[in-house]
Amino acid sequence: MSKSRKYIIAAVIAVLIVSGSFAGCKTLLSVPVIGVSTSDTIGMTGKIIDDITEMADKHGYSLEVSNASGNSSAQSLAISTFIEDKVTVLAVCPVNEADLATSLADAAKAGIPVVLFDKNLSSADNTAYFAGYDAAGEGKAAAQAIAENDNGKSNVVIEIVGPEDNPNAVAASKAFHEVIDLVTNIKVVKVYSEWSPSVAASGLTSALSRYPEASAIYSSNSTLDASISEVLDKFGLNKKVDESGHIYRVSVGGSKNGYTGAVDGYIDLLIVTNVDELSASLFDALTAFGSGKEMDTKSSTASFTAIPQGSVESSQNDVWGFLSDIE
Repeated sequence: MSKSRKYIIAAVIAVLIVSGSFAGCKTLLSVPVIGVSTSDTIGMTGKIIDDITEMADKHGYSLEVSNASGNSSAQSLAISTFIEDKVTVLAVCPVNEADLATSLADAAKAGIPVVLFDKNLSSADNTAYFAGYDAAGEGKAAAQAIAENDNGKSNVVIEIVGPEDNPNAVAASKAFHEVIDLVTNIKVVKVYSEWSPSVAASGLTSALSRYPEASAIYSSNSTLDASISEVLDKFGLNKKVDESGHIYRVSVGGSKNGYTGAVDGYIDLLIVTNVDELSASLFDALTAFGSGKEMDTKSSTASFTAIPQGSVESSQNDVWGFLSDIE
């Protein structure tokens, strides 16, 4: 074979490789470009972002994250930018459903599949998939634990409620009341926290001023647990599980603050979201839709594990807050 013919064949092979036409060759053109627009990077949401970033790096995928920090206008702008940049798939943790409708419609027009995570929308219009967790199941499990440990006397339970526009917070509170409201001797006092440690501390201070005899506290987000303990300290009520005057506490989520409170002996039950499941499902959906494939289902729901105080330290590898150090 002549040298000139060899050069021609080599050139053709090179073109095939670059164009992705060479059989069995995985090229940059076939790798999804993932845009991620998140409402925040706090607690569990931050863990999900860390997880999918690590998975993208491991598999050589391009991934860019934009944090709206709770600002719906910032999220809309970020999504517009991702559309202009022609990402192949979008992951979105919504700030606000009403403000997101136009952005999702724009992504659909551009042919970009949208995968929601953490917080779902009431309408599935212009979305391809949702990866979430069982907020209702976790709220119900919290209520069942408090009911089972109630002494049957007239008692006050303080519920630390999440944002009223957050579907997970709403679902958790509704499920909590479906169980706890059946216990006729229990009065539930709601503390609206916005899942902010400072707001939760202020609300809990007010509640304990009125109800210092409270028998239980349900923390619907474990990021708040350190601030809850600080308030209890001020009232002289931060007693360990085996001490007289202890307030029964349930912490939901699994971040470091909840883990620490339980290991130190102040929190009776940790209800831990299996975030690794959520992150894996999200990443699978992103790479599938980003490669032009479909998923067998339209959603996935991560499970949760209820861990009593005495088993928390021995089960620490099941607590994402311990492993990630995210508060």
